[in-house]
Amino acid sequence: MAARFLRREPPKNELVKTAFQTRLAPFAHAHNPHWAWQRSFRTLDASGSLLHTEKSEIQAHGRKSENNAWIAHYFHKSLEEFVWKCSRPRGGSGDPRSARQFTARFVDVFTEFFDEENTLPDRRLEPFMPALEEEMRRLRLIPDIRIADENVRKKFRDEISDLMEQAHGSVMNSHYDNVVKERWNNIIMKYKKN
Repeated sequence: MAARFLRREPPKNELVKTAFQTRLAPFAHAHNPHWAWQRSFRTLDASGSLLHTEKSEIQAHGRKSENNAWIAHYFHKSLEEFVWKCSRPRGGSGDPRSARQFTARFVDVFTEFFDEENTLPDRRLEPFMPALEEEMRRLRLIPDIRIADENVRKKFRDEISDLMEQAHGSVMNSHYDNVVKERWNNIIMKYKKN
C-alpha cells in the first residue's frame, strides 16, 4: 500500500486529523473532535505547538509540519481503491452501496488529484520500501500467509471488476460537469490499458 503514494496535494491543504482521548469528546467530525463542554482541553500540532483551547474562537487548522507525521489519504491510492471506497458505507452508516452512489464532489476531487498539473511528486516513503518489500517477501514464504494473500487478491480482483463497470457507467451517465466526465473517462481508459 505505501508504495502507491507517489503523488500528493500541494501544501495548500492543511486540514488536521486529530488523535485524542475519546473520554474527552462525545463524538468527532472528520477532522476534529467535538469536545465535551464540561472539560478543559488544548490541542497541539505535530511539532508540539499549541493550536487552540476551549477558549479559542475558531477551530484550528494545522500548521504545515511533516517532520513527525503526515497523512497520505487512501482516497488517492488508485482508481480501484477509490471505486471500492465509494461502494461501501461511510462512517458506519448503512449497508454497502452500489458504485452508482458516487458523490459528485468526491469524483471531482479524485479526478483532479490524478491530473499531474494539480499534484506534486512525493518520494517520502521511498527510503522505507526496501525493508518493507523484504519483510513482505519473508512473510509470503510462510504457507498460510501466502495462501491467505492469494485468496484476498483473487477476491478483490473478482469483486472490483463489476464495481469498475458500474462506476464508469455511473459517472458517464450522470449530471456531472463534462470536464469531470472527460477526466474520469481518461482515468478509466488508462486503467483498462493496463
